[in-house]
This record gives sequence, structure tokens and C-alpha cells, in this order.
Amino acid sequence: MAGSASKRAAHEVRAGLVRATVWPNETKHGTRHNVVFSRRYKVGEEWKSTSSFGLRDLPDVLRATVEAETWVRQHEQGRGRG
Repeated sequence: MAGSASKRAAHEVRAGLVRATVWPNETKHGTRHNVVFSRRYKVGEEWKSTSSFGLRDLPDVLRATVEAETWVRQHEQGRGRG
């Protein structure tokens, strides 16, 4: 996300090794939110992150998606979507 180095995530959801990070996006219509999904995995003793998901990850992706959607809807409620 260009220019977002100083931004802080608005919310984070974890389901297993899957993470949904909700980022605020200021617009002329108020704050909107974008969600970035990632999965953690370990190589030796080092934890890494990827945006690729296998079949076994998909239930966790689904849970993280539902929780992230619920959070975003609550925080954008009454603003309409455009």
C-alpha cells in the first residue's frame, strides 16, 4: 500500500494461521476499509508470510473473511457504499 507506512491497521482478525488485516482508507465520503489477507508459515525457526492459500487454509480464510466483513460493516454502517 503506497504511502501507508505510517498508517496503523484499524483491526486484525486471526483464524488459525490466516490473518485479515483491515486498513482505513480516508475518502471524501469518510473512512472506508480495505482488507488484506495473509497466511503465516514457518521455515526452520523463522516465521514468514504469504498471500497464497491451500485447500486446508480455506476454512480459516472463510472465518477471517466473515469476521472482517462484520467488523467493516459495523464501522461503515449508515454511510452507504459507493
